[in-house]
Amino acid sequence: MTSQQFHIITDWSLKAPREKVWPVLMAAEQWPSWWRAVESVERLADGDAAGVGAVHRMTWRSMLWRMALPYSLTFDMHTTRIEPLTRIEGEAEGALSGSGRWDIWPDGTCTRLRYDWVVELMEPRLRFLGPLLRQAFIWNHEAVMDSGFSGLVTRLAGRGNLQPMRKA
Repeated sequence: MTSQQFHIITDWSLKAPREKVWPVLMAAEQWPSWWRAVESVERLADGDAAGVGAVHRMTWRSMLWRMALPYSLTFDMHTTRIEPLTRIEGEAEGALSGSGRWDIWPDGTCTRLRYDWVVELMEPRLRFLGPLLRQAFIWNHEAVMDSGFSGLVTRLAGRGNLQPMRKA
């Protein structure tokens, strides 16, 4: 793996039914309202009835704002596969290139979510900084995902769908 390539896995566990988590995850245009790290999501293409083929332009802000990495990343996410209530897969093109996959499954009274992110830095200034700041990029991804977890918990709690939860 080169210094511009990343494979990062995030696991979450929520005490909410999968049927309540799924629609929130599928509504990417709404992510900025609850996911602090998501600056904007613009739907560029609708895709089929299930959402396969949809394209979203996503801009993510750095969560390491207290450090010297004030950057944002914009990329287009092409939805390539959807298995209702189970999996969402997509391909990223832009500042990042690669693939992302949400896996969702019931685990007793919880819903488990796993995000698999395999990407390469494409933006020239980030490619240049990649070897020097690799760990900072990983920390930033973890902070971004932590903000998503917190936001999802709050969003689901506001809808009366959530009991006490934990991050896996």
